[in-house]
Amino acid sequence: MEIDALAMMETNINWTHDAKASLMVMANLRFNGISRCVTSGGTSNKEGYLPGGTALVTQGKLCGRVMQRGSDPVGSFTWMALRGRKETGVLLINIYRVCQKAGTRAGPDTAYSQIWTKLRKQGDRNPDPRNKCLEDVSNMI
Repeated sequence: MEIDALAMMETNINWTHDAKASLMVMANLRFNGISRCVTSGGTSNKEGYLPGGTALVTQGKLCGRVMQRGSDPVGSFTWMALRGRKETGVLLINIYRVCQKAGTRAGPDTAYSQIWTKLRKQGDRNPDPRNKCLEDVSNMI
């Protein structure tokens, strides 16, 4: 199986330095060089587990075309800007949008609650994690 880009949603991984290094080692065993961008948000009481999160990986020739990459601060999306042919560009966006709507009562170890808490800490009085990721992606584009 050959791939150029791999987008993973709801990775449920706390993307610490060690987790990122493990991803690089595993991916390099299978693929010929990779470029990666990962995100997760919040905190969890479970070792290594963090609800939600995304990972975006390119391999091979695409690695050399990555001009920029980034993620949002609450762990909803990752993106990579690639150099295309003839001065064109390609933007890869990988979004994890929680399914719960605003006002939903969700447990503490859900992506919805993690993002809701982070948005409240940022000063949002009425957080809506489901629609916030779409707003943030629109602003990023």
